Amino acid sequence: MLASYVVISPCRNEAEFMRNTLDSVVNQTVLPTLWVIVDDGYTDDTPKILLEYVQQYSFIRVVTRDNKTTVTEFLAYLWTILFFSPSEYGSHQERWGVEKSAR
Repeated sequence: MLASYVVISPCRNEAEFMRNTLDSVVNQTVLPTLWVIVDDGYTDDTPKILLEYVQQYSFIRVVTRDNKTTVTEFLAYLWTILFFSPSEYGSHQERWGVEKSAR
């Protein structure tokens, strides 16, 4: 039986290295069930690069974090991504100050 795992990666202004990171994960023998990449305020081309991969790989999700969100609130939001369907966690996006920017 193959292992099942989830990856959560914080990211901010990583355009220079983002393709290497993405390629490293998507070329693994066993892919993650879910990879949540957390946008913590991009000011470079990182979102464009992420969008390319999100469109190709259904297990990658990008979440935009509002800097006003507390860590506890944000972790609660990540919990909903991991354990609920998109329709269930989608209704909580505004409450927790985060925006699902790509899928």
